[in-house]
Amino acid sequence: MKLRSTGKIADRFYVLGSPDVPVFLLDGAHPALFDAGFRAFAGLYEQDIGNILCGRAPEYLFLTHGHYDHIGAVRRLKAAWPRLKVVAHAKTVKILARKGALRAISDLSREPAHLGGKFGVVGIEEHEFEPFTTDLILSPSQMIPLEPDLTITALLTPGHTQDAVSYWIPQMKILIAGDAVGNEDERGYITSEFLVDYDAFYASLEMISQLNAEILCPGHRLVVTGAPEVRIYLGKCIEEAARHLTMVEDFLEREGDDISRTVARIKAFEWDPAPWPKQPEKAYFLNTQAKVRTILERKQMRR
Repeated sequence: MKLRSTGKIADRFYVLGSPDVPVFLLDGAHPALFDAGFRAFAGLYEQDIGNILCGRAPEYLFLTHGHYDHIGAVRRLKAAWPRLKVVAHAKTVKILARKGALRAISDLSREPAHLGGKFGVVGIEEHEFEPFTTDLILSPSQMIPLEPDLTITALLTPGHTQDAVSYWIPQMKILIAGDAVGNEDERGYITSEFLVDYDAFYASLEMISQLNAEILCPGHRLVVTGAPEVRIYLGKCIEEAARHLTMVEDFLEREGDDISRTVARIKAFEWDPAPWPKQPEKAYFLNTQAKVRTILERKQMRR
């Protein structure tokens, strides 16, 4: 089943804030959050967390990568629950130490505040993005015990970014994949986000597909439940990654390897006709530019 709403997904597991830019909550003796969405939606996440935990505090916040739409509300959540431990890849920490990266995150974070209606949410905030500190740096395949019979395994899944991490909860067969898998819109169109390394992205997808997950949480728009449905969805993500590679290569060929014209072709085909809610335009443009550059460099290396 494909779920496109917030609320309870399974026993102790919830989607909060907005299904398009979600925060996930695993309740229990040591409640854990996954990702922190848009800065503009911080109040929504905080309210939903408070309603579910009823005065208890979340203890962990696991980040899948350092993009503005996955870390936006970290500082706000830390302010609400000061003992919240932020967990991230070492490369995420390095990214967030760069002034240029922080400026880009702050700039991109402003657009969602003006698009709240298009995401079907209320209670949008227009505060600036605020940097934060990380409490626990992950090592590859690190296991974090939450309870005697419940662990979270951090899986390095690069390709979308170099710092991409997916979180596997084997006892519940839940995989929080972030943007290591494709994101499907309401048309059924799956966008592949291999921003920095296509081959690593494809390899990460193949690895994820072997986990036999029964609940799959992509970075945006939906949650897939049921082992057969998850297998089908991941199979489509693999197919779409290959198709997307072919599309970008074809457009590059037609445009004489011109990145700007290739990006314009892809946007006209992919973003312009897509219904809202969808990725804000500025972020889409930057991501597509990165994908095209990645494929062009890959093509040149293979000549």
